[in-house]
Amino acid sequence: MAYASWPVALPFECEAAAFTRRPYREMLETEMEGGNSRLRFRPGDNVETVTWARRFTADQYAAWRSFLSGTIARGTARFLMPIWNGAAYEVRVVQIVGGGGGVSEAVTGRGLYTRVSFSLLVLPAELVPVSP
Repeated sequence: MAYASWPVALPFECEAAAFTRRPYREMLETEMEGGNSRLRFRPGDNVETVTWARRFTADQYAAWRSFLSGTIARGTARFLMPIWNGAAYEVRVVQIVGGGGGVSEAVTGRGLYTRVSFSLLVLPAELVPVSP
């Protein structure tokens, strides 16, 4: 399957203070008859969740809006993006959590920038290999 790529006009590096990573999705929780609950993992579901945020200039913001609304269908489609793996950036298949509804945008720097933030589901490389 062919995926759209993160636009070249946009920086892919996240603001350091905004980056967080959860290595797995939340586990399924089942309540037991005795009142306690049991956590269960979903086999094959090694999807990481990464938070991402960056300030965009007016031109970058226009490119972002075009990418979000057109290329990735209002944030619903998966796409390729360089993601920090702890040692280097690697291109991975990602999807915005909640689609475009999961994106936050705020004007900062006295109107000079727009800060865009969202959470990404990062699919494991073995599940969706990316050919170079």
